[in-house]
Amino acid sequence: MFLSFITVFVKKRKVSVSFLREKFYKSEKASSFLREFSPGFTRGMNKGMQMMEEVRTHTALHILKGAVVKVLGERAKWTASVYWSGNHGRLTVQFDRKPTQEEIEEIERLANEKVQENAPVEVYELSRDAAEERFGEDMYDLFPVPPEVKTLRVVVIEGWNVNACNKEHTKTTGEVGEIKIRKVRFRRSKNLLEISFDVLN
Repeated sequence: MFLSFITVFVKKRKVSVSFLREKFYKSEKASSFLREFSPGFTRGMNKGMQMMEEVRTHTALHILKGAVVKVLGERAKWTASVYWSGNHGRLTVQFDRKPTQEEIEEIERLANEKVQENAPVEVYELSRDAAEERFGEDMYDLFPVPPEVKTLRVVVIEGWNVNACNKEHTKTTGEVGEIKIRKVRFRRSKNLLEISFDVLN
């Protein structure tokens, strides 16, 4: 129940997880109670906040991917792998060159513009056949969905990104926070472009 309250509070007030944690622990009464009576409560709160942070970071992958395709074109539409932990993520797409500094800056700018739009992040649960008929191959990545999976959850940021994905996501792009690209690496031997980023706020 408490974690549900925290989730709703963060989403409605649009405050960061780190801000909420700081304010909570600065409360002398709350800190005293947690230290003396409920260490498990503290661990539960931290775990819940960590999970929320990772949901934001994972959703950022979808936002960043849309920006990558907008800037680099359809040749960059195939995702080879993704990684996220805490507020750090890495998107790896198939591509044939390293982007210029101007392109990297434009990817970051467009991603954060989409965050500022606070666009809905829609999730559709459809039979595999219906999903493929509606969204086509663009919803897939280079790592395949097992053939035995007959029902798909498809994440849609309208006009930006469509992806078959069974993870949790924020309800809107605005809940993610600022996206900061930290490192870009082009692996020429495999034609792979890795974009590492952090979610701030």
